[in-house]
Amino acid sequence: MAPSTFPTDTPAPFCVVMLHGAAHNQSVWSDLAEGLRQAGVAVMTPDLPGHGDRAGPALIDVQACANWVLNLATQAGQRRLVLVGHSMGALIALEGAARAAKREAKEELHVLGLVLVGAAFPMTVSPALLSMALEQETQAIAKVAQYSHAREATAAREADQALMQSEQNQYAAAGHGNLLHHDLSLCKDYTTGLQSAALVHCPSTLILGREDRMTPPSASADLGNALKARRVELATGHNLMAEDPAGMLAALLAVIAPLKTA
Repeated sequence: MAPSTFPTDTPAPFCVVMLHGAAHNQSVWSDLAEGLRQAGVAVMTPDLPGHGDRAGPALIDVQACANWVLNLATQAGQRRLVLVGHSMGALIALEGAARAAKREAKEELHVLGLVLVGAAFPMTVSPALLSMALEQETQAIAKVAQYSHAREATAAREADQALMQSEQNQYAAAGHGNLLHHDLSLCKDYTTGLQSAALVHCPSTLILGREDRMTPPSASADLGNALKARRVELATGHNLMAEDPAGMLAALLAVIAPLKTA
């Protein structure tokens, strides 16, 4: 896997922290992280606990994940952040920005920007999918992969399915249970998104896939209004990073460019 931080030893005005989605790991950001690094931006792409190379078990809720991310960044000496999250990671980034706002008065850290990719609130998960994830995990992973991609994105869908199955197998082999069911439940159980959005005062951007069948753009309307967020739509499904990495990089650089000169 690619290293999770680029670079740690070079002073930078801020660090972009990129958070992956359910049953994924930091590898989903590899191309974008490299593009940002080449643009001179410091990047962290951590595996969340229980995912990728990070020991489990997974954390119990979005709030715990947000606290973990903020603590990880400050321990790495990064106190000026741009939080970027995809799907489940978008909820964590949102909650992290809200919690960081409470810590700014103590000058502990500052979130300069918030980017939510493939986001919705509430992030509804059907009881049928939750039941399938628990009882027929392989079929559930295949269905999530199918609905996470535009219909013609066959190669991206197959790679995504293989990644989720690998994460699921690794988590179970470590004795922690069912990762997909855990992560889907974590998304479903997050109920305070609009209250948290009200605490966020940094510039916010939603990057959405026009063909997203997991979190359709219409499902982000209330969240976008609460954040007063700028909206960018790409001609992709839910897994925007895999289907249109160039479009994603351009959208991220547009968010970051003003911050580099501020």
